[in-house]
Amino acid sequence: DVCGLLDPALRVTVNFFGAPALALEEFRHYRQDLIVGVSLQVTAPFGQYDSDRLVNLGTNRWAFKPEIGASKKLGALIVEAALGATFFTTNDDYFGGKTREQDPIFSTQVHFIYEFSGGRWLASRPTRRSNAPIGSLVARRLVSVAVGSARLARTWRARRRSASGDA
Repeated sequence: DVCGLLDPALRVTVNFFGAPALALEEFRHYRQDLIVGVSLQVTAPFGQYDSDRLVNLGTNRWAFKPEIGASKKLGALIVEAALGATFFTTNDDYFGGKTREQDPIFSTQVHFIYEFSGGRWLASRPTRRSNAPIGSLVARRLVSVAVGSARLARTWRARRRSASGDA
C-alpha cells in the first residue's frame, strides 16, 4: 500500500525581454512581439520513500531543471520554443541497497499557435526529450494538438461561478 506525498517542485521564472508588467486596463491593448525568459525548477526529495519498495512516490534525490524559452508573434501565428536539461543527484539508498545515478535529460519544445478571429485558436506541440547526447537518434518524440476558444473559456468560467454560487 503506497500512499503519501510526492516530491515537491518549486519553479522560479523570469521574463527578461518583451513582457512588461501591465495594469489590468493595459493588458487588453498589449500586443506581443518577442518574449524571452528563463526558469529554474528544483524538485526536493521530501516525498514518501521506502528503499525496500521498488515503486515509490518520492525519488530520494534532488533534481534541477534550468530552461530558456522564447515566444514570437508573426501575424496570426505564435511560435514558442524552449530548451532545458534536468540534472539529478545520486540516490545512495535505492531499492535493494543499490545506488541510482542518472544522466541528465535534455528537452526541446516547440509550440505553434494559430489565432483565428473571435478568440479561437489551434495549437500544435511537438516535443523531444532525451537522456542521450544532443544530436543522438535515441529520443522520445511527442506531438499533441489542441483547439480552443477564449469565448468558450469565459463561458465555462461564468457557468462554473454561477453553479458554485460565487459572484
